[in-house]
Amino acid sequence: MAGASRSAIPSIPTPPAPVDYGDVTYYDVVTSAGVNGTIDVDKKSASSGTTVTVTVTPEKGFALETLTVLDKNGKEIEVKDTQEKNKYTFRMPSSKVTVNATFME
Repeated sequence: MAGASRSAIPSIPTPPAPVDYGDVTYYDVVTSAGVNGTIDVDKKSASSGTTVTVTVTPEKGFALETLTVLDKNGKEIEVKDTQEKNKYTFRMPSSKVTVNATFME
């Protein structure tokens, strides 16, 4: 196209760079409580080796039946009783985890 003028292509702004945390990777902590109680965790994501505290709250007339923490492959992670009412801890693996609880009367 001889003699055609070229219009400038507008530049696309560069998105902001992610925050640099060095070599630390954070993994999700997902909770799944059955009926008759709730689960709270002190961290929604954590790096490998971090201690995560889980607080279970049964509804009135119910008690904790099971509490399990599973990694992304379904492997059970050790849960420790803190000796504080309804509080437990586990060490975060190098993957997402799901914290499950069931409650009984």
